[in-house]
Amino acid sequence: MEFKTQAFTISDLYNWHKKDELYLQPKFQRRKVWRPIARSYLIDTIVRGLPMPKIYYRMQVDPNSIKSIREVVDGQQRLDAVFSYIDDNFAVSRTHSSIAAGKKFSKLPDDVRSSILSYDISADLLVGANDTQVLQIFARINSYSVTLNAQEKRNAKYFGRFKDVAYRLGTEHLEFWTRNSILTNQKIARMGEAELTSELLVGLLAGLQDKKASLDRYYKSYEDQFPSEKQVTEKFDRVLNWLQQNLMSELKGTVFTRPALFYSLFMAVGDALYGIDGGSGKLNRFPSKTLSSKQQVNLVAKLKELSNATKVDEPPKKLARFVTASARQTDNVRPRRTRHEYLINIFKSL
Repeated sequence: MEFKTQAFTISDLYNWHKKDELYLQPKFQRRKVWRPIARSYLIDTIVRGLPMPKIYYRMQVDPNSIKSIREVVDGQQRLDAVFSYIDDNFAVSRTHSSIAAGKKFSKLPDDVRSSILSYDISADLLVGANDTQVLQIFARINSYSVTLNAQEKRNAKYFGRFKDVAYRLGTEHLEFWTRNSILTNQKIARMGEAELTSELLVGLLAGLQDKKASLDRYYKSYEDQFPSEKQVTEKFDRVLNWLQQNLMSELKGTVFTRPALFYSLFMAVGDALYGIDGGSGKLNRFPSKTLSSKQQVNLVAKLKELSNATKVDEPPKKLARFVTASARQTDNVRPRRTRHEYLINIFKSL
């Protein structure tokens, strides 16, 4: 048995399918029915010219028809979605694409249809592979797989507007995350920036939340539409800009570059600038753009005092609750509220 790596256009694959020369074989993989929004997301990927995962197939000869039959052993759902779209069985969601939004394949402009049909899909041909060998191959491939973390599971489950916004903002601010040592490249490779951005957006939308309980709920709630997208996006950008301009260069080496504590700092600034649900409300005296030199010195000193307290065995009693809330269950709503209280009180003293 050997592998041959090839690439086929969607047009080639579709024509083989219509001639019964391409079989979407469900034998080697549990077949799932993709939700419409997942199918739409795949078509949008193709319209944008972005890569999709390769397919695996093997060649069999039908002795009755004397035809070479290509059996797809991995990639059935993807090809089924593509062929179904070409057959006008669904339209692309307005959430995903401005070019193809709300349109079935036949209603697309000629150049877009041509682009879809000429899109190349990578494929590995399993030459001379029997059923047992195919199963062994995929058992070996899967043995190298890293267990998906919570955000990677969300990425595979949701395809809506909230996800698009969170991923876009997270990517746009990659330099912020890395320059300020909030996220490592390894964390970003595992979608850390998408998860943190999602948490911050939810906080601006609905106040402090329990991370485990809230993220999936908001991904689901805003899958079809995200009505407050513009306002929340503007707030997100403004809070990050405020932090970069006033604080981040002074906070290197402090606990506030840890994602859990950065979350609290971000939410406190968001509360002071705009007010958040369940927060203190907008602070009218809080500098909306730039801190004065005196304010910056005082604020940095107080934040470093909090940070230093988390690093000693016996912190000052007045900071003990903050220290406890920074050490245990840091993503739960109760410690988040405690940290928020401390930070807002500091902001009020400026």
